[in-house]
Amino acid sequence: MAAALQTSFAGLRLGAPVQKRNAFVSNGNAQKLAMKAKHTFQVEVVVGSDEPQDMAMKRFRREVMSTGLVQEVRRRRYFENSVELKKRKDRESRVKAKRNRQFPPKSYSQTTAQEPSPFSDMFGTPEDIFADVLVGDDAPSLA
Repeated sequence: MAAALQTSFAGLRLGAPVQKRNAFVSNGNAQKLAMKAKHTFQVEVVVGSDEPQDMAMKRFRREVMSTGLVQEVRRRRYFENSVELKKRKDRESRVKAKRNRQFPPKSYSQTTAQEPSPFSDMFGTPEDIFADVLVGDDAPSLA
């Protein structure tokens, strides 16, 4: 049992408690850049001593998906000629541009301005024939 916990799972380290490291904040851009430049893949998740394994697996899966490892493996499965390379690069650039597109900030008046509800001009006026009718809890019961 102990030997099974000491094995590593594609960068996921399980087993003995890990010494506390200085935490660093990273958005993964440096890792993605290094991965593309060196054509190597290293996804690592440090598991805490009291962290459940399923939570560590979820973090590992999320990290693998965010680095684009699965897409790269699928791409490398077959030979990619220059035409396919251009198509892929174009497709990736469109996705990247869509993800990085910034919209102008909306002002408060634009977000709170709502159109009047339908038929609002017919109700709530002095000419409204149903203005004196009570509806809901305010209506007197007949029983």
